[in-house]
Amino acid sequence: MLIAHIVLKFMTNNYDFSDPLRATSHTMTQADDKNNQSSNKRNQSSDENTQNSVENLPNSVENIPNSVENSTGKSQSARKYITLPGGKRKWVRVLPRKKRGKDKKPRKRGEEHGNWKHGFGKSRPYDTEKYAAWKEAVLRRGKYCCLVTNQTTNLTCHHLNSWDWCEEQRYDSANGVVLSEEIHKKFHSIYGHGENTREQFEHFLLTHYNLTLSNEQYGDHEPSLTTEYVQKDLEIKTTKKKNALIDLITSRNHELRSGTYVNAKSVILVYCKKHDCFHETTVTNYKKSKTGMPCCGKERQSQATAYNNTLR
Repeated sequence: MLIAHIVLKFMTNNYDFSDPLRATSHTMTQADDKNNQSSNKRNQSSDENTQNSVENLPNSVENIPNSVENSTGKSQSARKYITLPGGKRKWVRVLPRKKRGKDKKPRKRGEEHGNWKHGFGKSRPYDTEKYAAWKEAVLRRGKYCCLVTNQTTNLTCHHLNSWDWCEEQRYDSANGVVLSEEIHKKFHSIYGHGENTREQFEHFLLTHYNLTLSNEQYGDHEPSLTTEYVQKDLEIKTTKKKNALIDLITSRNHELRSGTYVNAKSVILVYCKKHDCFHETTVTNYKKSKTGMPCCGKERQSQATAYNNTLR
């Protein structure tokens, strides 16, 4: 019966008893399949152990101090190359990350910040044109140089009686002096921002530079350098530049459709009558350009190319 059972089994698997190699290869294939199944099970178990060990690592690392020293006195590395269960090796962080930049200390805001002035910033109410005229008047009175160092670059205008409390002298050119940015920062670092007086500035000059602020230097001795006079002078110059810009646009067969001249960075929209197109640019770029618009520039370039081709 046993022999008959074995013969029946081989017949159902289409075995050819005349070919012993085929029977042997089939037996080896079955053994390999069993080995692969067992190895897959081992790998799955090792992966589960690895995952469990990695998940448990952060819980054990939280209580480690920021700086750990070994027996030799050297600081311990924040990461280690360890062997996990199952034979796998992996870089694992053993120390918490260092606090960097803004995470070290909370940011100071408002009155606690070192650059705090008044809280209004650029949005504080003031007349922009009149303020620009005041700065120009102060620069003219100071001959465009610093009162202390006589340097002519990186200049700023300083209110003797500060803006916050002396409202009647906010736009008075006699209430301003020309200082370099370095001297200006040094003054406010000592006396603070706001509630500054002329006496503070005189004490600052005498203490740090052995200088005095005389009325002849910054007094109301030149009526033509008042803020009102300078403002009218600036308006006249602006009108002249505006008319010169319109004349230039007309001479190039262009037309100004929108925008007006306020300063060199003013944006204008120009229409080309010849090529029927629009171009938006600044006053400076329009003046610097030989043609003013890209369409006219391309035409000028094509004409020059055609002329050079006739010379060949």
